[in-house]
Amino acid sequence: MKKWTPLIILSSAAFMMSLDGAVLSVSIAQLVTDFNTTVLNIQAVVTYSFLIMASLMLVGGKLGDIYGRRRAFAAGLALFTIGALVAATSQSVATLNIGFAALKGIGGALMFPAIVALLGSTYSGKDRAVAFGAFGGISGAGGTIGLILGGWVTTNLSWRYIYWGELVIGIVLLLLVRQIKDTQQEGARPKLDWIGGILSAIGFGLVVYGILQSSVWGLITSVNSPIELFGLSLTPFIVGAGLLVLFFFINWEERRLSRSEEIPGKETEVPLVRLTIFENRSVSGVMVATLLQSVIVGGITFGIPLYLQVVIGLNAFETGLRLLPFTLAMLVTAMGLSGYLRQYAPRLIIRFGFSGMLLGSIIILFALDSDLRGYALALGLGLIGVGLGFLAATLGNLVQSSVIDRDRSEAGATENTMAKLGSSLGVAIIGSIVITGLASAFQTQIVDDPRLSVEIAQESELALSKGLSFMPTAQLEAILEKSDPPPPPGISAALIEGYEASQVQALQLGFIVVGFVAIVALLSTALLPPTKLEEAG
Repeated sequence: MKKWTPLIILSSAAFMMSLDGAVLSVSIAQLVTDFNTTVLNIQAVVTYSFLIMASLMLVGGKLGDIYGRRRAFAAGLALFTIGALVAATSQSVATLNIGFAALKGIGGALMFPAIVALLGSTYSGKDRAVAFGAFGGISGAGGTIGLILGGWVTTNLSWRYIYWGELVIGIVLLLLVRQIKDTQQEGARPKLDWIGGILSAIGFGLVVYGILQSSVWGLITSVNSPIELFGLSLTPFIVGAGLLVLFFFINWEERRLSRSEEIPGKETEVPLVRLTIFENRSVSGVMVATLLQSVIVGGITFGIPLYLQVVIGLNAFETGLRLLPFTLAMLVTAMGLSGYLRQYAPRLIIRFGFSGMLLGSIIILFALDSDLRGYALALGLGLIGVGLGFLAATLGNLVQSSVIDRDRSEAGATENTMAKLGSSLGVAIIGSIVITGLASAFQTQIVDDPRLSVEIAQESELALSKGLSFMPTAQLEAILEKSDPPPPPGISAALIEGYEASQVQALQLGFIVVGFVAIVALLSTALLPPTKLEEAG
């Protein structure tokens, strides 16, 4: 049991971080009431936390190399725990931003790379595979359990109890940190690449911020963009600026690596990330697989709750229960099979994983309907969970087994950055496609419905040109009743029926895109070597 104590501590911390965002998301209504604010202001808190964590991940990984990974993990956990205290006692959105977004975001950026590197250095061989399988399954389950736990606590108690609980857990984990052994650093302590850190933070920050804001501004064409350039939203320009900064970052890292290797006395001036690690096919292949996996999961975790809560009308707690097949299948697969998968080539296992996600997406595509088809939805979610379990048991272990100890934090930080980037991409792309598809499908429904006149169709087209969002049909009924003058009952019924059908069609379009990404992910596995796993350190 003592052997697995570090895994329990590190996985518990990762689970707590994974649960965090889901809890806040399902507590939005209560937070709006408690702080007398708007939904957008509370959603911004989640956005800022995600943004800070993603933009500082590489810096957090390098700080672990400089000062020690256990020390970086402890510092991040301490910040996260203090953030929980600030969030639990906050009386304003500004204070919530300090606790949840700033302190927890910075804490997460320090913890995530350290966790992966510590698992990689603490365990080897079959134990490492088991550790990463358990870690992937437990941390991945946090989001769904957060929906269930957050929904129940928010409904029956208060959202503050979650953060009081995190405070207690954080303190306990801090007391146990010394149970984790850290590797001793060899040679002189490297210096932090400040320029690289600033460039990476700005670059990834702009890319992730632009992607996250696309749900408000529009992905390409302007919806509610504060500035319109050539009829386009700010999103492509913000993302483009971020990519340009990342281009300069890559050039700077290459230059700094050359200086540290070629100029005497510059050995400690190492880059933020040694780009040479990506020459390893396993490492570069895992980064691509992690990005695409996160796009798929981001799209699914956006689309399914939207379907269950808005179209079907379930609450957050009921939605979490419906997602249990996904969570349980992932946990069982990742934790139960991880020790046995080492006898197969990682590429084969990863292909099984993406195949499961593709098949599950296809089943969900046909299961989506205005009436809940519970068994088919559960089957699809279960298959996606099995696929994700295969990936969770393999990707982290593969990348940590393919690098030497010196590069573990850099590899872990980059992998987690790809995960954050992919998740935001999945939500943004699928969200944009679903909303665009909703407007297009609704317009088609109106035009094709013989109950609706040409004049009504033209008026609806004008209204749709100003934007359309997902809403429960009860809300649409209320809007129609309050309109001046309200439409006749037959017209209202036709509009509501058309809107219900359009919601399902839009979500189906979203899952077609999810399936397409899964196919691309399957093809991308050709980047991985076909051989069995060989450990580099």
